[in-house]
Amino acid sequence: MKVSVCMITRNEEKNIEKCLRSLPKNVDEIVTVDGFSRDKTVKMAKSLGAKVFQRKFSGSYSDERNYCVSLARNDWILTLDADEIFDPRLKKELERLISGNEDSYSMYCSPRKTIRAGKFIFEYYSYPNFKPVLFDRRKCSYVGAVHEILKFTGKRKFIHNHIMHYKER
Repeated sequence: MKVSVCMITRNEEKNIEKCLRSLPKNVDEIVTVDGFSRDKTVKMAKSLGAKVFQRKFSGSYSDERNYCVSLARNDWILTLDADEIFDPRLKKELERLISGNEDSYSMYCSPRKTIRAGKFIFEYYSYPNFKPVLFDRRKCSYVGAVHEILKFTGKRKFIHNHIMHYKER
């Protein structure tokens, strides 16, 4: 399976390197849509192999994510936010999926742990908060302006390894 990483960024200089270094080693490309960052986000992303496209934020996260997906070469999309990383076990699982030929699912989801000030934040509405990480864009698209969701046809599979979300506030 050939996979494109798609992410949207804006002023993520503190996070972008750690995020991109957590990606599976066998992805084919990294596509970033940046909302005209004023820090070193773009320079850092490019230095780590990302193709960066700049665009004024439309006001809809779904529009931004769908636009980013439209720029990708591959049908399989790996997605995460710049303030997230893949737990090493999730990274290995994703590398295994990408290396294989599994196509019976449209989407793979993982639980997201929020970390604030070095501590896991457990709130009933925020954990496990399964989030799509790998999906087939021929069967999926984002909907909703602010709290976007990935609408899909077909089957999804839940992976029990974590996305780590590092929240400042």
